[in-house]
Amino acid sequence: MYRIPRSVYQRFKKLYKIFGFKEALKAMFGILSNPLNPRKVVVSCYSVNLGKNICFRPASSDMFVLGQVFIDNEFDYNIEFAPDFMIDGGAHCGFASLYFLSKFPDMRIIAIEPELGNFSLLKKNIGDIEGVTLINKPLASKSKNVSLSNPDAKSPSFQYKESKNTDSQKAITIPQVLGQYEDNFRHGILKLDIEGAEKEIFIDNPEDWIHKFDIIFVEPHDWIHQGTEEVIINAAKKNNRKIDKIGENIILNINYE
Repeated sequence: MYRIPRSVYQRFKKLYKIFGFKEALKAMFGILSNPLNPRKVVVSCYSVNLGKNICFRPASSDMFVLGQVFIDNEFDYNIEFAPDFMIDGGAHCGFASLYFLSKFPDMRIIAIEPELGNFSLLKKNIGDIEGVTLINKPLASKSKNVSLSNPDAKSPSFQYKESKNTDSQKAITIPQVLGQYEDNFRHGILKLDIEGAEKEIFIDNPEDWIHKFDIIFVEPHDWIHQGTEEVIINAAKKNNRKIDKIGENIILNINYE
C-alpha cells in the first residue's frame, strides 16, 4: 500500500495552515511542474489573512521561514504604539515585511536583501506596495566590499563576508540606510536576520543607530559566530533596553520605565 512520504505530508500541513486546502494543493502540484529540480519551482498562493498572493518556493527552505512567520508567530509581539517605519534587514522573500504590513498598513518599510534569487521573490511579494523600498545589498557594520561565501546554502542562510573578488558588492550600513532613505519618523522597528553579521553590527558603535528604533527583533547566529547573543544583550543593557525572546528572536524594547 502506497504511503505519502512524511516530508510531503508535513509540507502540505504547513501550507494548509497558512493558505487553506485549495491553495496548499495548488502549491504541492506546482512542485510536479519541474520534478528534476523542484527547489527552483515558484508558486503563488493567495492568503486570506493578508488579502494578497505570496510567492515562494514550496520545495525549498522558504517553507521554514513561512512557518516561522505565519504559524509560529515569531513576530507576534505586543507593540504598544503604531510604528511608521521599519528596516527589514535580511528580508529574504518579504514574509516578515508582509506580516508587519498586515498589522500596520501605513508603515514605510526599507527591505534589504542581497541574494538575487531571494530578491526576485521579494520584488514580487512587496515591490509594488506603496511605501516599500527595496535594497539589493548586504547589510554590514561598515561600507565594505563583501561577497557570498556559501552559494550552496539554503535560501534563508546565505552569508556574506569581506572580499576582494570581482563579484563582490558594497555593503550598506544602518546609518547609511537611515540617512539615504528615511531619518524622520516617530516610531521605528528594526528586524535583523543577516546570518552572522549581527555580531559585528552590535559591536561596532551600535549607539550610532540603536536609539532610532523603539523595538529591535534580532536573530543571533551563535552557531556562526560564537558569543553573538552575549554581544547583543550587552548592547541592550548599555542602551537601557528591555530584553525579551520569542522563538529564535531576541527582542530589544525601549525601557519606558
